[in-house]
Amino acid sequence: MLTEDKLFKLLSSDLRYRIVKTLAESDTEVRLKDLVASLHEYSQPVISISIKELYISGLITRIRSGQSVSYGINCKENVKALLSTVTVCLEALKHP
Repeated sequence: MLTEDKLFKLLSSDLRYRIVKTLAESDTEVRLKDLVASLHEYSQPVISISIKELYISGLITRIRSGQSVSYGINCKENVKALLSTVTVCLEALKHP
């Protein structure tokens, strides 16, 4: 089960945070090759390791279709709300 402390630990990595944000903002599942392309400053093996950690935690889902692999996010609306709250908090901290 994903607990609050595990969730925040997962999101403490810039790459994992960006993966979750990308998946949460997408209307559909995102193909692995598109995810890698959008995170071009990271290598594919590094992205795959982060995706595996997120998948094992239960935060994201994996969909296989032939040779293609896509990823989605569980509890999308809750995750979007959490990310929105984080963004608002960070903006508030920039302008005390």
